[in-house]
Amino acid sequence: MIGSAAETPARAVSRRLPAGLAAAIAHTFFAVLVTIDVIRTLHHPMWRDEFQTFSIGLSSPTFGDLLINMRGYGHPPLLYILEWLVSRVTSDPTAIQIMQVCLALGVWIIIYVYSPFSRLEKILLLLSYFLFWEYFVMSRNYVLIALIAFAFIALRERRPRPEFALWLLLGLLANAHTYSTIWSMVLAAGLAMEAVRRRPDPVYVPIAGAVVYLLLLAFAIVMIQPPPWYGLSSPVVHFSIPRLFADGTTPVGAFVPFSFATLRQAIAYIAHPSTAIIPDFFDTNPYDEILVLIQANFEHPIRLALIFAAPVVACWLLTRNRLLTLEFSLVYLGIVLFENIWNFPGSARHHGVVFLALVAAVWSARSRQTPAVWSRWLFAGILLVNACGGVISLASELRPFSESYDTAAWIKQNDFANAFFIGSHDAQVSSVAGYLGRPIYYLECECSRVYGPWSYNDGRHGRLTVEEFASRLAEAVALAGQRDAILIRNRPVTADDLKPGASNLSATLLKSFTNASTDENYWIYRLSAQQAP
Repeated sequence: MIGSAAETPARAVSRRLPAGLAAAIAHTFFAVLVTIDVIRTLHHPMWRDEFQTFSIGLSSPTFGDLLINMRGYGHPPLLYILEWLVSRVTSDPTAIQIMQVCLALGVWIIIYVYSPFSRLEKILLLLSYFLFWEYFVMSRNYVLIALIAFAFIALRERRPRPEFALWLLLGLLANAHTYSTIWSMVLAAGLAMEAVRRRPDPVYVPIAGAVVYLLLLAFAIVMIQPPPWYGLSSPVVHFSIPRLFADGTTPVGAFVPFSFATLRQAIAYIAHPSTAIIPDFFDTNPYDEILVLIQANFEHPIRLALIFAAPVVACWLLTRNRLLTLEFSLVYLGIVLFENIWNFPGSARHHGVVFLALVAAVWSARSRQTPAVWSRWLFAGILLVNACGGVISLASELRPFSESYDTAAWIKQNDFANAFFIGSHDAQVSSVAGYLGRPIYYLECECSRVYGPWSYNDGRHGRLTVEEFASRLAEAVALAGQRDAILIRNRPVTADDLKPGASNLSATLLKSFTNASTDENYWIYRLSAQQAP
């Protein structure tokens, strides 16, 4: 209906355009955005975080092996299970990108077809940094958070609504990510209270659904165990007021997912693409720049409180509903407390969960009542800022995100099938191993594997010293025997790298791949032992 809540804040546009034409333009734009993201997802060279889940699935013959192998990575099992099922069919990593496309399209369809937002709001939301880049192109578990949470909100606002399905979705949400586990507990508490309030008779409470949820929640909590070196006795694990200053990146990054420097780079690139640098779009945050801009710091408790309170105030202004604001606030508080207690400030992809929670609260409010005009424009403004980050993410097509794909392709083309591959540093080189589909001997662990805990995640938090690198490299070349010893490293080898314990080795550079926007650049060397005179 013209003038309804579903058609605003684009009401002025609707008045100028016939309804059919406005719909056709929106549908066309939606199709264009879908096409862009599908193409760049399939074109995207995956990096280590994306490969690790799939590699664990490939290396797990049975479901029990999967549960054992995934322990200690700090994630619930849902994505591991899905990718393990895919790995039963094919070992081609492209398969998980196809699965990612399907999941992300599910999110987009739910938003575009079932959300109560105007067409303009829907397009801006889909263009947001998180839904247009992080949770679409990157094959990670964050897309599951958006898919399950928005499906839950859409079904919760239906009348009549499927109570058992809601509890089941909350159980799946608990198993998507640690942050979504927190979100699921808040939503479950609200669902239980609603059921009791609507039917004073305790028998009405959907026992079967609640039991299923509690079982799935318990399963998620059991699987979300910290690595052995990050035990509960660690002095790191406690609430810290000084850490709150670093945690301020969460509310800022959730709603302004780009730095001011990135914005300047993007404008300069548009103006002079031949001379300007490519915008650094990935995982940027304007928090520190804001401190410099206002020539102050947030260590003053009032300033810090204002930063943390801003999303809650925005939620209240957008929803004008105490329960929905409380729901969002508890999710937001739970995430910040988790980050603080575990000393994990997180990255953009983590902060995006707070953005999703706010969108979900507004979604519920819009489904229940018509918002004020100023509220619609406030929400559109929030979405527009986030969409700027999404548009800037198109810079991902200007240079490879990781050089892992091109490196592996070059190795395959040059017939190194029988070579003995040596890798360092293991985290970065693991992406190449994923595309090669074969293990690499890593100097950090002195072992041969496709997946496993990286050295900076095993409690040492550091790279090899020059002496360690040289001595372990010499030992690895000896293990190669008569086979070609091929070193894949994420930085060049210098003469000083070989002097301490591998002075008898010569390293011949075969190829380098150095254009990645992340730290996954590679140098490939053929190693050989020089005969003593």
